[in-house]
Amino acid sequence: MSNMSLRAFEEAQRRRLYPKRNGALGVSCMQRDLLLAIQHITVASEYLWLKEKINIALEDNIPTTNAMKFQKNHFQESIGKTMMYLLQVTGAAGIDLFAAAKSELDKSEMEIV
Repeated sequence: MSNMSLRAFEEAQRRRLYPKRNGALGVSCMQRDLLLAIQHITVASEYLWLKEKINIALEDNIPTTNAMKFQKNHFQESIGKTMMYLLQVTGAAGIDLFAAAKSELDKSEMEIV
């Protein structure tokens, strides 16, 4: 998983999603990917919200007329696309997202001990 962000960025460059790494064009490409990540994470959160709403209604024996409008695979697809866009953005910024997350986890584990 090492350098996955950088590989995602290089793949995005090959597909011409990032013509430049820096400058106004690079920043606008990063903004575009951040907006797309927000869009996909919103879809995933709507799925979770609806699922929780239905679970609460079932616990309270309230009849529900709404069926789950998002399938589980749509949720997983939304999370996957969000991660892809975040990897592209962090790769464009020269940051390895997985290494940064591992570092934060290691720090938090050391604080607990």
